[in-house]
Amino acid sequence: MTTTNAAAQEIHDFLLSSKATAERLEAAITSAHAAEMERGQAISAIQQTAAETHGWVNSIRATLGNVSTQLTELFSLTKYLENWIRQIVECCKAIICQVQQNTGMLLSLHGLVKSLEMTLRRTGIDLPVLELENPFGVRMALPYQLCNTWEVRIKCLYT
Repeated sequence: MTTTNAAAQEIHDFLLSSKATAERLEAAITSAHAAEMERGQAISAIQQTAAETHGWVNSIRATLGNVSTQLTELFSLTKYLENWIRQIVECCKAIICQVQQNTGMLLSLHGLVKSLEMTLRRTGIDLPVLELENPFGVRMALPYQLCNTWEVRIKCLYT
């Protein structure tokens, strides 16, 4: 009986120990399952974040592509404007050169007309005179006898 009691006690202790081990194993399985669920949620969150990040990256790439295209167009426009300004400067230089040449001719003609006018006044001969005024307000007098053979054409410069 003692042996049976001892064996029964050992079996009882073994069963209690097995029960405790089973409970610890069940707790470990439950904990592992909870950890697996958390890992799954974390992986889902990471996948969602990765998808959003991929969308942002694609959006940024598209934006950078648009910016690159616009910068290329801007630089092309800038180069075109620089060339255009250079051409305008060259035209202005040519115009200034022509104005300088014309001014020189006009001044020499004005000097000749003034000289002619002074010569005619010195002779003391009274001749009919045409008085002219140019657009700059300079007045000139020409003897009618010298002008009556010229062909007169009126051109309107400002229409």
